[in-house]
Amino acid sequence: MIFLKKFYIYIIVLFLLSIAFSNQNSNKYEYISGEDGIIRFRVNVIGHVKSPGSYLVYDGCDLITALSYAGGPLEGSKLDEVMIYSQTNEPRLINLSNILDDDDPLNNFIVLHPNDTIYLEQTKFNYFINNSRFLNTILQFINLYINITE
Repeated sequence: MIFLKKFYIYIIVLFLLSIAFSNQNSNKYEYISGEDGIIRFRVNVIGHVKSPGSYLVYDGCDLITALSYAGGPLEGSKLDEVMIYSQTNEPRLINLSNILDDDDPLNNFIVLHPNDTIYLEQTKFNYFINNSRFLNTILQFINLYINITE
């Protein structure tokens, strides 16, 4: 009787361990191949872009193409400080303004890797102008003062 209880406990423990290890290995598949045979992987685009999110891109995708999937950078993005965070490498700081101003932007082709995260920060001035209720209130008081004094 005691032997059966120990046996069942061992079976349950082995079952739970197998579930735990199978969930950890499920994230190892970084590349996805569809029915069309094209290899794809996911990249994340966050920050000051039109549609931040996770995008399924083709193998060999570059930074500019991934940003276009996200709708492109919004006005007021720091294009000279684009960060690419990767699981395999150190974070990279990219000056996208220089790449776009280059006569041949393909010379600075920045290839992405599976699960890379692209981050575009908003300039502080743009944030202040677009999100400051305080500035709006001050401008309303200035407008009121000008209308009263005239």
